[in-house]
Amino acid sequence: MATMIAADIPYTADEIPTVKTEIRRGTIALREEVTAFIEHQATLSPTERARLPIFFVSGFNFLKEECASIGHTDTVLDWLPRAIEMVLLTESGPSGTFPKVGADGMLTEPETETDDSSLWTQIGRFFVDVTEYVRNAFQVTGRLPRLPHAYIMTLIHFQRMFQKNENKTEQNFTLMCNIPNLMQHYITQALGAHNVPANYIKRGSDLEYHQF
Repeated sequence: MATMIAADIPYTADEIPTVKTEIRRGTIALREEVTAFIEHQATLSPTERARLPIFFVSGFNFLKEECASIGHTDTVLDWLPRAIEMVLLTESGPSGTFPKVGADGMLTEPETETDDSSLWTQIGRFFVDVTEYVRNAFQVTGRLPRLPHAYIMTLIHFQRMFQKNENKTEQNFTLMCNIPNLMQHYITQALGAHNVPANYIKRGSDLEYHQF
């Protein structure tokens, strides 16, 4: 039977110091992974404007949710949007489409006439962006990268969104549960089975591997 990661686990008082440490760890990992995503784009496609991966916004918002759940403020996390904006500015120049911080501290992407922010559209972009992250890192470094920390943060963020959705269906539940299998398929298709271990996503989806 398909199962989902437990997306909402209340923290005890004893766990809060560890959660704070993991928030900081996740913030640093997200900064490094989004920076690598942008820089690898610039290296491989120097004539194209670099863009942000969807896991920047979803990963950031996951970390803000974690902070809110324990009444914590992480100054490095709060500075992260500005830090990433500076990376994007360095690689591609000014942009009027950088995500904005809302009154609740969460990031929102600028709306456009063709904008579709539904969960399923975001999941589709998630497949594309994680595959691109892995493929580009492999092309630039010659090594298969560790699955980004942002993968598990975004996966939990999506599962929280799904659990709040009043129109859940069995078909959509199955899709949510199969995200790891589908991600393994897309990355294997992009790089070839000889370059991607069969347990690449399973290993990277291990909560103990990522702590969250």
